[in-house]
Amino acid sequence: MVKITWPRIMSHGINMSRKQGRTDAQQKVSTCCTEVSRAELTDPIISFRMQKQSPPCVKAVIFQTERGEFCIDWTQPWVQKKVKQFLTQRNKHPSSTP
Repeated sequence: MVKITWPRIMSHGINMSRKQGRTDAQQKVSTCCTEVSRAELTDPIISFRMQKQSPPCVKAVIFQTERGEFCIDWTQPWVQKKVKQFLTQRNKHPSSTP
């Protein structure tokens, strides 16, 4: 079996970018996806978020799983289905936090 290596958001990942900009005496550092995977993610989703395109960052859906965060191509047909499944599950079993 061939193991797929997912683009991950980690400080040592190849698709990471630290976007730096200075405002007055402050320095802002953020991490983003600079490339995406098209391979279908089969891990259970813990959460997700959208990332807007702002070079060097690319437009992506970032799925969080127990293995970490994955940068996924938002145009893939399976992505919308995965998001809907996650939202349906979350609405059926809301968290107990106040």
